[in-house]
Amino acid sequence: MGEIKETLTGTHGNLPEESVDAALLKLVQDNRAMLFRSTPGQEIRPEDMVSKTQTVFYKPASDDVIVTPARASEKNLLSKQDTALRLDGQKGGRVLGPLLRRIGSLYNQGAVSSIELLDLAGIPLPDGGRLRISVENAPPGSMKALGELFEVAGTLIKSDTPLEAFLEITDPSEDCALVKEIKTNQTEKE
Repeated sequence: MGEIKETLTGTHGNLPEESVDAALLKLVQDNRAMLFRSTPGQEIRPEDMVSKTQTVFYKPASDDVIVTPARASEKNLLSKQDTALRLDGQKGGRVLGPLLRRIGSLYNQGAVSSIELLDLAGIPLPDGGRLRISVENAPPGSMKALGELFEVAGTLIKSDTPLEAFLEITDPSEDCALVKEIKTNQTEKE
């Protein structure tokens, strides 16, 4: 991390350290980089990695090491937690809201991912009130069975509906129809 800061200072002049730290932690939070504390000669283990959620309270040190997810994978540093697909807050709502009606059909088309957590908070009801849907530890068959519920709930969500959504898929399969749709929607919403 110290080398990155030196390079940025050499290229862009004197930058506030807090700004550089914040930018690097944002890369970790967006799963575009991985971070771990290091001492010279240390053998790196997956448990040494700083997780996305830990970055909120993490103060980077100059001897911390940043690697790309691809490099971490090559070195077998990824655990299931590191590869989990997570969405949260309003960004999660912008990604999942438009997909809600189609979740059942995506599972009919071959979605295979188990859902660790799906929490849709504050879906507005037509005549007032709010609906909350929370699903935990649901295998593909259960998600398929809930398809009609999601389809009906999806009709309550308009393109401008502010929605908070939380999703965690611990072991996402790259060929899962739901995971593909989420990743496509994430790219479009960024």
